[in-house]
Amino acid sequence: MKISLSQTLLSSAIVILLLFAGPAQAAASAQPNDPELQKILLGMSHAGTWYHPDLEAEFSGVHAYTHGHFEDAAKFFLKGARYADKFSQL
Repeated sequence: MKISLSQTLLSSAIVILLLFAGPAQAAASAQPNDPELQKILLGMSHAGTWYHPDLEAEFSGVHAYTHGHFEDAAKFFLKGARYADKFSQL
């Protein structure tokens, strides 16, 4: 499966926000009603994750995180990390 530039940029932005701002400020920066973020999340929801539990967990984790559901996001990222998803491991 090919990952788009938008997905890569979203992943990078979230990681940078987490590393430097912390979860509360990162959530405030990643507004769920941002049109660009909505396009990325829509693209992620249409991406095929059949037989790819790592990608399913990563996409679900990003979706939960951007909507401020940090405990759910952590559960999804833990699942993705178990399947060797590098973004989830980070």
